[in-house]
Amino acid sequence: MVCGIKSPQTTFIFFMKNILICCIIPLFAVFTACSVKPEPDPPAVTPVLETISITAGLVVDVNLGTITITYSVPVKISTSPGITLGNLSVAANATNKSVVLTFGRLEYATSYTLTIPKGSILNKTDNAAAEFFSISFSTVEYVAPNPDIPSSIIWNIDASPVNTNVSAGAKKVYDYLKQSFGNKIISSTMAEVNWNIDNAQWVYSQTGKWPAMACFDFIHYTRKGTNYDSWVDYNALTNNAIKYWQDGGIVALMWHWLDPSRITDEFYSEKTSFDISKIFDPTSTQYKAMIADIDEVATHLKKLKDAGVPLIWRPLHEAEGSYRYGDWFWWGSKGAESCVQLWKVMYNRLVNFHGLNNLIWVWTVSLDNYDYLWYADGLKWYPGKDYVDIIGIDIYDDAAAHGSHLDFFKKTALIAGSRKIVALTECGYIPDPDLMLANGDKWSYFMPWYGDYTKADKYNGAEYWKKIFSNSFVVTRSDLPSFK
Repeated sequence: MVCGIKSPQTTFIFFMKNILICCIIPLFAVFTACSVKPEPDPPAVTPVLETISITAGLVVDVNLGTITITYSVPVKISTSPGITLGNLSVAANATNKSVVLTFGRLEYATSYTLTIPKGSILNKTDNAAAEFFSISFSTVEYVAPNPDIPSSIIWNIDASPVNTNVSAGAKKVYDYLKQSFGNKIISSTMAEVNWNIDNAQWVYSQTGKWPAMACFDFIHYTRKGTNYDSWVDYNALTNNAIKYWQDGGIVALMWHWLDPSRITDEFYSEKTSFDISKIFDPTSTQYKAMIADIDEVATHLKKLKDAGVPLIWRPLHEAEGSYRYGDWFWWGSKGAESCVQLWKVMYNRLVNFHGLNNLIWVWTVSLDNYDYLWYADGLKWYPGKDYVDIIGIDIYDDAAAHGSHLDFFKKTALIAGSRKIVALTECGYIPDPDLMLANGDKWSYFMPWYGDYTKADKYNGAEYWKKIFSNSFVVTRSDLPSFK
């Protein structure tokens, strides 16, 4: 074969090779391309709540305004379904992973539930919906700001006692208290322990004059039918009270209420675990025990009603205790709400169930120099204008001695809206009448505690009683009008 010249056979073979190459290579490419699968779309990423600016059960201020939530991925807000917070309108704004919820002012002492339905928060990239979420919290109670203490009180004393069916005798006593308030101060003494007039008798023996009012205490009178019967004369209190009234005096009654369960014979909260909060549960044994004691006291009050004796009635005294040291009686041990409820239950039981219309109701506030929220605290504990005729305070202040208590006088008045008669329901030292006249703390009446507080020279003593009884501002029993 001559070099460079292909034979016919060689040419044909070369041609066929090119044909095969041209056909097979594209086919291989096709088959190769068909065997490669496309990349799947990445899975949706659900936003997960990571942090929130409140916690379940938190007590917040009414001006909270916003709640901030952080999610695990950047998110956006869907308009439906909407985010809710009680009945408030909620605006939501998302920035990257953060969502800020904005709303208006909350109500005081209210529970709220924040609800974020599924679909309200979406992944910003792939629209995956965050799961349903809710959280509950509450707001603080309203705290009334302390009012400015005025230079003088503008009085609007209630025209009549809160019991519209009050007896004629009680109405006469109330009218006298109202008329004399600010013009005179009524003198009073406390029974030595509970049922006698020993302290009044002592004052008379030293001065030749009887205190205008005598106060007694039901402290032991719910224990009738027990071993107390061996030494308690259950008729002594009513007999002495009736006689003091018949002799021209005014009668007051208070009640150091012993543990209604009778597990103890104590009234101090540190010595009895009696639970006053059960006053909200009429089926509880504690509720029934309280009602039983009220009913027992009612039997003695009825004797006085039947004898025509009006009563200055002061139960549940000093319930709040002290702002600095807390409560000291069981009726204040569970806070204001329970105590106010007990007061109202007692009022309805005595007035409406037992028909005792001879009672003039006295509430005792608790104020001290450490109470920075005195007005809010006083309002919280105050049973209300429809359940109180006289508002008073107990003051034992060695530093002030016989000095004036003008600040406490005004604060006590303001708690009752300046519409109630104001009394010094207990005291260690009797304020000097001249100072009361000069300064303006003209209490309706004063009542030093029994024993040394009445008799000892350290506190009042014979000479001081003579001094105050010589002052025309102070009312003794002989100065009282006839209430018969």
